[in-house]
This record gives sequence, C-alpha cells and structure tokens, in this order.
Amino acid sequence: MAVFELHKPNNAGGRFIYLSSHKTYSSEDYAKQSYSLYLTDELDKDEHGRIFTYYRLHAKDAHSPEQAMRYSICCPKCGATLRQVGRSLNYHDLGLYECPSCSTEKEGGN
Repeated sequence: MAVFELHKPNNAGGRFIYLSSHKTYSSEDYAKQSYSLYLTDELDKDEHGRIFTYYRLHAKDAHSPEQAMRYSICCPKCGATLRQVGRSLNYHDLGLYECPSCSTEKEGGN
C-alpha cells in the first residue's frame, strides 16, 4: 500500500480546499502520527482481471462528513481532480476516491 502525503498549496482558498499529493516511503503508522491528511491506495480487481486504483482519504484530526467534503484532491498519478465514490468509514478514515482520467484510460483499454 502506498502512502501519499497531502498538502495545501499556498494559493488555495475559498470554499473548497485543493490538496496536492506526493508519494512518501512512509508506513501508514508513521503517516497516522505525522501527516494531517494523507491518501492510501486501494486496489480492486474486476471479473476481467483489470486492476483499478482507489484512494482512501485519512485525517489525523477527526472530521465530520461535511468537513471531509470540502477537499478537492489531485490524483497522485496524473494530477486530475479525484471524485468521491465511497463514504467515510469513521471520523479519521474518510471518503474513497477514484480518478476519472485514470479510470477512463483503464476502461478504454478493454
């Protein structure tokens, strides 16, 4: 499982908080203690053997569902904005996201 630290660019403001990511070589245990927000990747294989990558948003401080919805997160692979496809598991393990650009490329490769 890869861990991606999230950080807010200096010019981010307004209603939504835009977050960009970069891959770390940290363990998830280290990320829980050290990063305010981070992503982990979750891989899923469909019946045709294609592998899809999803990202789970994690927060060090507790977040309500409304707080978690304020984030617009850049895809770690291509930089496109991720879309939320799954709900929060609890106050720290937040929404599940996918990249519309990367998933379209994967689906187009049938």
